Amino acid sequence: NICNKPAVRSFDCILVAHLIEDEGDHTFKKQQAYITQLREKNLKVTQLFHENKVFYGIRAPEEVFEKYKYLLKVSDSCNSVCKEKDYVPDTIREYFGEKVALYFLWLGWYTRLLIPAAIIGVIVFLYGLAFFNTNPLIKEVCESNITMCPACDIRCKAWKLSDTCAYAKVRERYNIMDSINQAATFYGGVLL
Repeated sequence: NICNKPAVRSFDCILVAHLIEDEGDHTFKKQQAYITQLREKNLKVTQLFHENKVFYGIRAPEEVFEKYKYLLKVSDSCNSVCKEKDYVPDTIREYFGEKVALYFLWLGWYTRLLIPAAIIGVIVFLYGLAFFNTNPLIKEVCESNITMCPACDIRCKAWKLSDTCAYAKVRERYNIMDSINQAATFYGGVLL
């Protein structure tokens, strides 16, 4: 029992244009010139007609995809981390096309580059927690007996500087620009 289903064709890109039968038309000449340029670049172009449209199925040669895989494999930052088995399977390329497969290759490479930054970030965070209570600015605020002036003229009381100890700790922990924590400043420089 044979099914009469049309054969499934796979293309990297499909261009759609209105069917123009007048070969002297300016638009027809531009379409033909573009398709000729694609064929000169060694791309396989399949022409399909449906009603008043023409579909150009474009397929890149396998060498194009292999060149991109090779370039990502031999790049300096990828040599020690990347393995051949981690690359995008050909099924993704066949299903979604060349551009999506290359995007997944790039995304995997970029994600691997972020691993060292994440490790440094965890180390800097743990360093900040370990030496948090040794910060002289926090000690000065929390152990102070200084009485501060009221914040307003009416109905405000005088307050002690040590009342702001919790706020000083939060501010010092998360304010990298004014921080004495040099590790946080170093981490900011690494990320730039």
